[in-house]
Amino acid sequence: MIIFQNLSRIIIPSRKDYIDNIISRIVAEINSLYLKIIEIDSGESEFLSSFGFGLSLAIDEALKNAIEHGNKSEEKKLVKMEYYIDADKIQIKVKDQGDGFDYNSYLNASSAPEAEAGRGLLLIRNFMDEVTWNDPGNEITMIKTRKSA
Repeated sequence: MIIFQNLSRIIIPSRKDYIDNIISRIVAEINSLYLKIIEIDSGESEFLSSFGFGLSLAIDEALKNAIEHGNKSEEKKLVKMEYYIDADKIQIKVKDQGDGFDYNSYLNASSAPEAEAGRGLLLIRNFMDEVTWNDPGNEITMIKTRKSA
C-alpha cells in the first residue's frame, strides 16, 4: 500500500484580484493529485467534480474574509494559505495578519434569515465537513472528507 500526502503553502498580498487565479490553480492541483493517488471509477469522477464547486466557494469566502475583514485590504499585510491532501481528506487553512474576530457571534448571527453578516461563514460550513478557528479568530481551518462527498 502506498501512502501519499501533500502539503502546499501559498502567501499572497491582500488583493482580491488574485483570488480567482489562486482558486482555479489550487482546485486543479487538488484534483490532479487525487487522480494520481486514488483509483478513479465513475463514482470518484463525480466526487471530484462536485467537490471542486464547494471547495472553490469555501476557499473564495475564506480568502475574501481574510483580505477584507482581517487585513482590512492593506496590501502590505499577507494572507497565508496552506492545504494538506491525503487519500481521505483535504484540509485548508487560511490565516490573515489581522487581530481576529469573535467567530461564535458571527456563526450565531449568520443562521438568522435577515442576517447581513456571516453569510460567507454559513456557506463555508455548509460545504465543508469541519470548520474551526484559532483563538484570536484570524485563522480558519476547513476540512472536507472523501467519504462525505
